[in-house]
Amino acid sequence: MRIGKELWLGSVILAGLSLALLLTGAVWADAPETPYRLDTDDGLSLALSSDGQVVSLQVDGREWVDVPAPALRLRDLSQAGTITTPNLLPNPGFEDGLSGWAEVLNTGLDVSVVPSPTHGGGQALQLSGTVTTATQVAAYASDPLTVTPGQRYRLSAWFRSALGYVADPNGTPTLLQMKMWRGLKYANGLYVQWLDGGGQAIGGPQLAVFLHTNADHWRLIRRELTVPPDAAQVRVIIVARLSGNSLWVDDLLLVPSPEPEAAVTGLVAPCPTAPDTCLVQTATLTNGLTISLTYRAQADHIALHGQVVDATGRDRALDLSWGAPLTGGTWTWWDDAHTARPVTDTRLYAHDISAIYDGWLPISLYPYAGLGSTEGQGVALGLPLDRPQLALLAYDGATGRYGATYHLGISPQAVKVGPRADFDLLLYRFDPTWGFRDVIARHHRLQAAAYTLTLPTIYDYTGFSQDQYIQAGAQQALVEDEAHIYSAQYTLGELPLKLIPSSNPRPSLAQALRAVSDTQHDSHPWIVALGRAITQSAVVDTNDDWSLKHIGVYPWAPDWWEVSWAANLDPDLEGGLASYLVDWHITPALSDTMAIGAHLDGIEIDNFMSTPALDLRPEALAAADWPLVYTPHTYQPAVHTGFALREYLAFLRDDLETNWGGDRGITINFWGLGHPNYLASYLDAFGSEGDLDGDGEGGNWNPEILDYRRAIAYGRPYLFVNQTVGLRVTEAYTSAQLAMLYGVNVGRGANGADWEPGAEQVLSDTSQVVHRYWAGGWQPLTYARTDDEQVWVERFGQAASEPGLYFPVHNATDLTRTVTLTLESGPLGLTDPATVVITDIVVTQTLPFTLTGSDLHVPLTLGPRQTRVLQVGGGQAVSFTLYLPLVRADR
Repeated sequence: MRIGKELWLGSVILAGLSLALLLTGAVWADAPETPYRLDTDDGLSLALSSDGQVVSLQVDGREWVDVPAPALRLRDLSQAGTITTPNLLPNPGFEDGLSGWAEVLNTGLDVSVVPSPTHGGGQALQLSGTVTTATQVAAYASDPLTVTPGQRYRLSAWFRSALGYVADPNGTPTLLQMKMWRGLKYANGLYVQWLDGGGQAIGGPQLAVFLHTNADHWRLIRRELTVPPDAAQVRVIIVARLSGNSLWVDDLLLVPSPEPEAAVTGLVAPCPTAPDTCLVQTATLTNGLTISLTYRAQADHIALHGQVVDATGRDRALDLSWGAPLTGGTWTWWDDAHTARPVTDTRLYAHDISAIYDGWLPISLYPYAGLGSTEGQGVALGLPLDRPQLALLAYDGATGRYGATYHLGISPQAVKVGPRADFDLLLYRFDPTWGFRDVIARHHRLQAAAYTLTLPTIYDYTGFSQDQYIQAGAQQALVEDEAHIYSAQYTLGELPLKLIPSSNPRPSLAQALRAVSDTQHDSHPWIVALGRAITQSAVVDTNDDWSLKHIGVYPWAPDWWEVSWAANLDPDLEGGLASYLVDWHITPALSDTMAIGAHLDGIEIDNFMSTPALDLRPEALAAADWPLVYTPHTYQPAVHTGFALREYLAFLRDDLETNWGGDRGITINFWGLGHPNYLASYLDAFGSEGDLDGDGEGGNWNPEILDYRRAIAYGRPYLFVNQTVGLRVTEAYTSAQLAMLYGVNVGRGANGADWEPGAEQVLSDTSQVVHRYWAGGWQPLTYARTDDEQVWVERFGQAASEPGLYFPVHNATDLTRTVTLTLESGPLGLTDPATVVITDIVVTQTLPFTLTGSDLHVPLTLGPRQTRVLQVGGGQAVSFTLYLPLVRADR
């Protein structure tokens, strides 16, 4: 790992100099003949020109860069929320009635233009439900508007609800962060229909942005969209999905985005303290920002650390990207371990989700990405796991740029952070032979501390339970100690409150707010404390309302209407939710169990990252320890609830280890997407739950989600309770095959009523199979593959350690498949492959195999959706009793 000696400029004081920002459209000079080069010991090389262009990226001497390009690009979005002209919509405020708008769908809503309430002007669009027993949908589309292919536009509108909120869309992160943005599910909000030059539709309507829950005051929702290359026109569509509610819409805006993506240049020079392995670039920009970026070459990666500093004292919203121009090659992009896509067109290749549950702010699902070449080399991008960041890792097929885009916010109100924002990236090579699996494995080696079990004895327990272990409940911990069951005090990282009996009509937001006020007069001090926690921790949205998760009737409390708000868990918010949980749940449970000689094993956090939201309160910004982000609705700096949760987890871990001993764990009900990446290092086990949709899969139980959750849990326990009502044996069987593939301990949830006889036994049997191998730990590199890409293989354990080496093999199709499984004995540590015994542990059957060199070949036949689990070599069976696995029975 070095900088090419011939590139040294002779004076390290040059590192402190800077150049100005070069705007988009500037002409770059030819790259210098002697750029600075950083090399790793494993064959990765990155070269930069003295003005910050990437001039070379090589793996084993193979060049990936044809034309040099700047590594850094910046979009300053700080004023984006103020851009209102030119508005392409001719009648955006309905001042001319419905002129320019046409009804394209209506299943019963009353639609009219009314003089009040309005956001601006003298009229607004009103859509009202005529019944409360059914959902009615209406959609109104604008006349076609001319747009420019490849141009960015921002679409926005103001919404207000008679109830103070809308009930749809409502759901979990798998819906709100992912699925809503992929398919056509009509929800309250804005859609677009792209049209070609002849006015013909290009695909179906695309969701621009939905209205999520609270709209007590006029609420602005906004999304920036890029016109597809084959589109010439667009229709803006307003959608209302109501059940007895009224919704008003006003002041729509479709405006070209004027902010350029500017190339950043600044003098690059060796670092004074490590000139052989480190480069630093510094750029002072004309808009009051200074950017510094340090590159450090390590044995197996190049680490980038950057910082943006504001000198103006103003609020900032920035999209900063680092990238390399990988043009001229033939590439493969991996979405996950089972999905690879050849790069064939100008689309953006990314496994993207939204960072928030009430709008679109794109980030990557995984904390790493991989791009491979046909020559057999791969370059991966990784995010360090010891700090929270909102970043999208992607390859842009239109420009050939491969890199990371960071969403950064800066505010003078963030007094602890200061007027700055940091960004970090890891650049490393991987083997495309193993694709995304090697991306994961190498990231694990680079970030080993984040994946290490903080409670190594977690697999030694005979079961998992969580409850309220306070006062009389402490006695249950004694019983569980005797049975060696892991007992965890239940907590919830949100702000729920029961309102009125469910026999009443749907309550308004005003009723919910009155219920919070009423808590301050309650005779129970813990209710008073809960009410204060709501007022101190409820996330405040762009319209100054508390960010509402839901108001509804749910299986865990069917007799009540429940309201719940998103919470900021920053421990520095006085009287907030963090203090409430510690003072009224965690400390009492630990104290009461200790007082009777019981051992409470840990703390459970339910609905983990179910409400990824942005807090705009000045006190939230002032309390933040991590850099800010920004809201895509108004482009104001904000605190992300995931960043605040990391502060809470650090605080909680310190409290447990300092005051209660180092043998206490933190477990979760794993709902969140993307954000658990930088939170997982504090966690000891991952519970989960969900319903199935009739085919053995569900929103929180399908290969895409299981691939992700398994990778983040890595070698730690992963559990799932099935909450499906009316589960059939066939569906239980199909879901069980995925459980065995991913090594997930499964069981029946408290809300899983009316199951077909035999369904629960299927899950119980599956649990016993999984317990044979899950403690061996999931390994991303299987060193095993079949000759059919639709027959998948996972791996658990090591050959030389207990419980041994196991390979779940899964047929992902609805047809019977006959395949050959090949095992590479060398990397698997099978020193004498001819003497290996291979057993199907599901049916306790020894399987024949053949040898070719050191490779073992096992013929297998698998039925539709079937998983077979093969034990290779020795290993003892482990008995285990499933007991309330990490999901509270009544939530």
